[in-house]
Amino acid sequence: MVTTVASTFDSVLSDKSMFGEIENTAKIVPNNTAYSFYGKSASYTKLIEEIELCARGLKTLGVKQGDVVTIMLPNCPQAVLMVYAINAVGAIANMVHPLSSERDIEISLQITKSKYAITMDTFAQSYVNLQSKLALEKVIVTYIQEGMGTIQGLLYPFVSKTKKIKFDQPYIIMWKDFLKQGSAYTGEYRADVKAKDPAIIIHTGGTTGTPKGALHCNEAFNALARQIVPVCGINSSDRVLAIVPVFHGFGLGVSIHSALVSGANVFLLPRYFADEYAKITVKNKITYHIGTPSLFESFIHVERLQNADLSFIRGLFSGGDYLTNETKTNVTKFIQDRGSACYPRQGYGLAEMIGAIALEPTVPNKECSIGKAFPGIDVMVCKADTEEEVPVGETGELCFTGPNAMMEYLDNVSETEKVLKTHADGRLWVHTGDLGHIDEDKDIYYTQRLKRMIVTNGYNVYPSQIEEVFDAHNYVRVSCAIGAPDERKGQKVIVYVVLNDENMDKEAAKTTLLEYGRKMVAKFAKPADIIFVDKLPLTMLNKVDYRALEKQYAEKDGKQ
Repeated sequence: MVTTVASTFDSVLSDKSMFGEIENTAKIVPNNTAYSFYGKSASYTKLIEEIELCARGLKTLGVKQGDVVTIMLPNCPQAVLMVYAINAVGAIANMVHPLSSERDIEISLQITKSKYAITMDTFAQSYVNLQSKLALEKVIVTYIQEGMGTIQGLLYPFVSKTKKIKFDQPYIIMWKDFLKQGSAYTGEYRADVKAKDPAIIIHTGGTTGTPKGALHCNEAFNALARQIVPVCGINSSDRVLAIVPVFHGFGLGVSIHSALVSGANVFLLPRYFADEYAKITVKNKITYHIGTPSLFESFIHVERLQNADLSFIRGLFSGGDYLTNETKTNVTKFIQDRGSACYPRQGYGLAEMIGAIALEPTVPNKECSIGKAFPGIDVMVCKADTEEEVPVGETGELCFTGPNAMMEYLDNVSETEKVLKTHADGRLWVHTGDLGHIDEDKDIYYTQRLKRMIVTNGYNVYPSQIEEVFDAHNYVRVSCAIGAPDERKGQKVIVYVVLNDENMDKEAAKTTLLEYGRKMVAKFAKPADIIFVDKLPLTMLNKVDYRALEKQYAEKDGKQ
C-alpha cells in the first residue's frame, strides 16, 4: 500500500529532530524496508533499533550533547545509522569525504573541534597519524562488509581481494565492540533535541572558494524532506538509489533523509561502477535516481541497459552541476525508448542550503528554466555583491531565504557575513555566488557560478552556454569550456572536447568544430582553440573539474 508520509509543506514546521522525523515515519510504515545494502535489508522498525543501539554505544564513549563526531564513510548502513545516532544523543555530525587527504582531515577536525570519529579500516591510518596532533579520544573503525548481508559479507574479501586491516591503538574501537558496548549500556541516551539545534556540518568551498564547514540545524533537513516529498512525488512504495555521497548535502539531504522521511526503500551504493549501478537498477526496479549530469550521461552507455525495460523509473533528478539540453535530450530519449515516461529534471542547490532548493516541474514548460524554488523558499536576484534587487529578467546574483539556510560557517564570522545577509525586509538571505535571473512567474534561470565567468575584452562569457552549443554537435560526446590567460584580451575561451568517435581524424574534427563555434556563438566568445581529451576530469563529487583543466592548460596544453 502506498502511504504518503509527508504530503504537504507546512510553514509552521514541527520541533522534531532529524531522528524524530525518522521515528515518526517508522510509526506509520513500521514494516516497510528502510534500507538495502548488498544482501542486507532493514525495516523501519529495525532501523530505529539499530540507531538506538549506536546511540547507546556513543554514550559509552562519553559523547555529550553538543559534541562533534566526524563521519568519514561512503554510502553504507554504518554511515546512515551513525548520522541518526549522533543526532539522537544531541551531538553534531561532521561529514567528511572518505578520500580526503590527511591534511584536509586535519583541517576539518580542527575547524569542528571533533574528538570522536568513525571511518573505514582502509582510511583509519590517517587518524592514527593525526591522533597525537589532535588528541582524538575515540575512533570507531568498521569494515565495509559489516554492513552487508551474511553471504555477501563472507564473500567480499575474496571478491575484492582485500584483507582486513587490524589496529591495536587504545583509542580505536572496532565496530563490533562498539555495538557490544552499546547493547550493555542501560543509562539514558536520548537528548532533548529541538528543531533549531545544530545537527550537521557539510564541508564546502562555499560561495567564496575557501574551505568551510556549513553548520545546519535539524529544521533545515526536515524542511527539505517536507519540500522534496510533494515536489518530487516520492512515497512509501518507492525505491531510491543513493549514489550521491552521504557527506554531501545533496546526498544526505535528498537521497537519504528525505527518502527515509517519505517511507521509501533506500538502496545504498558506496561507489559508482556503471555495470553495478545498472544491475541494481534493473534487479530492484529502482524508481528514483538522484545523481549528477556526468552520471546520467554515462548511464545511457551502459551495455546492460541497452535492451532493458526501464518502465519502472518514475524520476531522474540531476544536481551538483549544470545539465545541458543535449544531455537531457539524450537521456530522455534513452529511458523513454525503454518504457519510462519521465525525463531528467534539473535541480539547483548549494551546501549552504543543504544541496537542493529548486527543481524543474514534472512536465517541462519553459526551456532552460530550473523551475520554481521549493515551497517555503523565496528567491531574489540582486546586483552582484550588493543587496540591491534587479528588475525581473535581468541577470544578477541569485539569493534565497527559507528554513533550509545554514546557521553559519562554523567559527568563521567574516565568511558567514559575506553569504548570510539581512536585507531591508528584515529576513536573512543566502547570497549564492551564482548568476541567473527570474521571470514574471518567479521561474528561475541559472546561468553559472559568478567566479567561473570568463571575461574577455570586457565581455562576460558563460562557459555553460558555450558547452551547451558544443554538446549539441554530433561529433561531441561532452565538452568543458575554460578561460585561459591572454595578454591582449585578459582571457580567451578554450574548449575541451570528448569525441563521440575516438578514431575520428582530430585535425579535421578541430577545423569543423572551430568553424561551427564561429557560427554558433557570439564573436567575442568564440573559442581560441579546441583540445581533445579521452575524458573530462571529475571532482570527488562527480562534477566536471574545470579547475583541473585550467591547471592542465597552464602547465601543458597552453605551451604546445
